[in-house]
Amino acid sequence: MDLNKDGYVSKQEMARFVRNYMNPSKNVDQIEEMTIKLFMKYDVNRSGFLDKREALVMLDELLMSQGK
Repeated sequence: MDLNKDGYVSKQEMARFVRNYMNPSKNVDQIEEMTIKLFMKYDVNRSGFLDKREALVMLDELLMSQGK
């Protein structure tokens, strides 16, 4: 997800992840809405980025919800 390897996931990087891996059939507005919801839930320090810990929590919960 961290395309530029800076140690943080930006909203743009998250939108790309949502589009490519979570639900490619969504339109741009739906992807933006999903991205905002993910950041509201997982960006606990409200930095505007997901740090490694926040991203791992998100991925863990997503995989568990899919039975993985």
